[in-house]
Amino acid sequence: MKSRFNTHKKSYSYYLILILSLVLSGCTLPTDNSHNYNGGYIQGNILSNSKTIPENVKITLSLSQNKASGEKEYMLHEYSFMTKTKSLTIPFRLQLPNELSLSSQPLNISVRVEKEGKLIMMSDKLTPLLRQSGEKLLLTVNDS
Repeated sequence: MKSRFNTHKKSYSYYLILILSLVLSGCTLPTDNSHNYNGGYIQGNILSNSKTIPENVKITLSLSQNKASGEKEYMLHEYSFMTKTKSLTIPFRLQLPNELSLSSQPLNISVRVEKEGKLIMMSDKLTPLLRQSGEKLLLTVNDS
């Protein structure tokens, strides 16, 4: 009788270890790409001087590296989103990836507005991205 009790006791111990292992293995942090986005934010407004920015258009903000005059800009990162309403100004707030947030290189930002794949508005200049806390950018778009 004693040996049968010890056998059950051993099997309960194995089950307990198995359950604890399963519970503890479920207590890991999710592995997603959010660790690449712990940097600062860029925020501001996109302003149209000529006409209302339509609803359901694709806004693309491009960050590029500041180059010497005559050299081609090197695009580092792009953000895209769809507008929900038509407006003269479209607010935005985007998180910078760590490598851009921590970088000391000068950056520029530009904007494109597309409707059904066709470019309808764009910024006519590159706006320097200053890394001052709370700074709001004003990006102006004109008809293309």
